[in-house]
Amino acid sequence: MFFLYLDESGKPTNPDNSNVFTVGGISFHENSWAKTNERYLSIKKSFFPNLKKYEEIKANTLLKPSQADNRLYGRFVYAVLDMALKHHPAIFCCSVYKDEFIKDYKDRHGRIISPEKTYAICCNRLLRTFNQFLTEENEDRKTKEHGFILTDSREKHSTDLRLAKRVNWSLDIERRKVDKFYILESLFFGISDLYPCLQLADFICFIVRANLTHVNYPHDKHPSCPNYSHIRKYWKMIIPYMKANIILPDPQKTR
Repeated sequence: MFFLYLDESGKPTNPDNSNVFTVGGISFHENSWAKTNERYLSIKKSFFPNLKKYEEIKANTLLKPSQADNRLYGRFVYAVLDMALKHHPAIFCCSVYKDEFIKDYKDRHGRIISPEKTYAICCNRLLRTFNQFLTEENEDRKTKEHGFILTDSREKHSTDLRLAKRVNWSLDIERRKVDKFYILESLFFGISDLYPCLQLADFICFIVRANLTHVNYPHDKHPSCPNYSHIRKYWKMIIPYMKANIILPDPQKTR
């Protein structure tokens, strides 16, 4: 069984200073996710001993441009990623260039896309690629592994809950499209032993969004965009584990 932890970074609508919205996550096999959880908590405690066991420290705090030279934060992010990547995870992301995406959608459908529709499109594409990953794993290894999607739903009105609802809706849609669908369901959870790995999904989404912002909207040419040049070293760490890095709309057609 594979667990896919999903999160998001950025806002699905304009205005937003990065012009990029990312939904994505990191997947671990059941044989390694518990160890990853334990090691994450251990690393966090060694760097931030005053934080409670399940207290979050968000990527938006650790990796924002104003903290680019913060050695403590940088060492913590590196230690967490280095630990997680040793367990050979699979990373799945779907990102939207909002200006082009909104224009492309309006040109094709004659109306402005809603935030919910943006979530839905990203979730559909992610679940499709995750199911393809499971299918290939099963065919190669002669197994019948299944997948669970894990999303945070602690806050009643949070964007996390909106993402969680969209994932469930997308599961119903994608399940009808293929004969072999190995994703069983989406699990909602609050504070529990399942929670720590969601922090990794938060890191992954921020890194992917920030890297796309840096590459396509560099700060020296787009002063209103944040300077994310310090993110490149983390991006290079996760590249070998990317199973899907979907960009919408297709850059080859719109850029």
